[in-house]
Amino acid sequence: MDFLGELSVLTGTMPSEDGYQPTLASEMAMVHERLVSTSSGKMSAIEAIYVPSDDLTDLGVGSIFPYLDSVLTLSREVYQQGHFPAVSLLSSSSSLMRSDVVGQKHFETYLAMQAMLSKAKELERMVALVGESELSEENRTSYHRAELIKNYMTQPFFTTASQTGREGEYVSRETTVNEVADILTGKYDGVEATEMLNLGSLSKLKV
Repeated sequence: MDFLGELSVLTGTMPSEDGYQPTLASEMAMVHERLVSTSSGKMSAIEAIYVPSDDLTDLGVGSIFPYLDSVLTLSREVYQQGHFPAVSLLSSSSSLMRSDVVGQKHFETYLAMQAMLSKAKELERMVALVGESELSEENRTSYHRAELIKNYMTQPFFTTASQTGREGEYVSRETTVNEVADILTGKYDGVEATEMLNLGSLSKLKV
């Protein structure tokens, strides 16, 4: 995308407000219409997209989103918190997250989780200024549960077992949905968020 913007400048074409060529949308469509399955073969495309200044609203990035079924957003902020995989739970999405595809409980749990994480995001500035203890009881509970979810979504990797001393673990989708639902309903409110870091299944916790 960047080289096309530079090319438009060299050819005297007026760039858009963000500096991209005015034909960006049509060029993205031309590229992606070729990434389809045909009668002679199947095509699955995984695209690694550079996000300038971590700005997901960048015009170049936004021009690609309509062609993606799922978006997995790697976050510099999550990485700096030491959470791996460093995936942004709020910025990642999938067009297949529908009740008729994943099931009603999975869908409802996902919506409740997103709402909880969004509320916690709004509370982060207040927590940074006055501390979590100064929040109202309701907001403190919501913030704590969001922290539990973010830590729960970290994973013990098989590839780093020798460095961390913790064996890798697979957790099934059904188990993940059930355990996130339990976090949202307050089953683990008495657990410190750090106890869920790189834990895998919550069956290891004594509640």
